[in-house]
Amino acid sequence: MRLQNNISFIKTTIIGLVWCFLFVILLGSWLSSENFGEQFIQSFGVMGLYIGLLVIDSVPTPGGGIPLMALSIQGGMTAWMVLAISLAGASTVSMVSYLIGYCTGMPTRLSNWLDKKYPGKLEQLKEKGILGVAALAALPIPLSIGAGAAGALRLPFFRSILAAVAMRSPKIIFYIWTIIGGFELIL
Repeated sequence: MRLQNNISFIKTTIIGLVWCFLFVILLGSWLSSENFGEQFIQSFGVMGLYIGLLVIDSVPTPGGGIPLMALSIQGGMTAWMVLAISLAGASTVSMVSYLIGYCTGMPTRLSNWLDKKYPGKLEQLKEKGILGVAALAALPIPLSIGAGAAGALRLPFFRSILAAVAMRSPKIIFYIWTIIGGFELIL
């Protein structure tokens, strides 16, 4: 059973990577003919990428930050610049979401339900919650979910932000690497 789950996971991962690569190739070929990347950079610049990534990491959006990163690279930004801006955006979203979660706290109804349904699990979440923040940051969901939950659980601020950004970094690097590889194939 466990081997079957691992094989299923590997298949799903490979299919996801192929879709991501195809998306970048198609987006890149469409953008290279229309020159949207240069227009994007000229119109919005670095702040356009930064604010766009803030929005994307705050609310569910299809494709995540890939389209904005691709536009920026196609428009002339270096991969290092896109990486730095993406990491700055991830850090900002993590901090703001943590603070919002901290200020709003854990909803009483949810807390009571967890205590009643799973006694002691809320305390375990508070003890080992940093691992959950890291796991959520690695998933293709908005970064604000994990960071907000960390704030609501009153997890340590700097450890929560560090876990979120550290786990989001390989994903951002992979996106940029895929975008550059896709552009090299079509240009």
